[in-house]
Amino acid sequence: NGWFDIVDVSHPSNLEQRGSIYWDRPDPYWLRSGLDAAGGIAVFTCYVGLVVVDVSDPWRPAERGVWTRNGSRDVALIDDLAAVAVTSWVDPDDVGVELVDVSDPDQPTSVGFWPAPSAVRSVAEYGGVLIAGTEEDGMFLLDISHRSQPAVLEQWTSPGLGVIHLGTAWPTLAFTDSESHAVVLGLHPSCLPPRQPSGRKNP
Repeated sequence: NGWFDIVDVSHPSNLEQRGSIYWDRPDPYWLRSGLDAAGGIAVFTCYVGLVVVDVSDPWRPAERGVWTRNGSRDVALIDDLAAVAVTSWVDPDDVGVELVDVSDPDQPTSVGFWPAPSAVRSVAEYGGVLIAGTEEDGMFLLDISHRSQPAVLEQWTSPGLGVIHLGTAWPTLAFTDSESHAVVLGLHPSCLPPRQPSGRKNP
């Protein structure tokens, strides 16, 4: 409905709204499925692509840059890099994960792309690397340390596994599949060396 709200959840039994943005225009942005925040900025996917919002002052959020890309489905923010799940509405072969540098929030810039074997619906940070969930080929663990050339570290799949939504809190991974099942896993991928996760952690 054109609103972007910030809610203080530091006291879960007493949620309090902070600032808001209302896009008062004929074609307001609308959230598709992805939103993430870190380091004073929030990013979300919508029908135009990726929108960056400055939330450093939660009472006065402000729109910054917009990165235009049709088919943007989900986003995971890792430091100053936004990983965007892309499944084009126009070209069925244009599917994968686009890496967008948001170090300058006013000018988000694409720096790399991983072409997926099938439509990508969801992405999430996992122990300092990235998981991409596909509609037909399961989940892929991606090394994004070289931004221009994301590389597959490992693939998890089973016959007919189509991943719709992903959520992580190291070392736990939760996802829903195309058959509306919900699965929670505790995984330590063999390809990952011991490291301190950089993203979401268990409470």
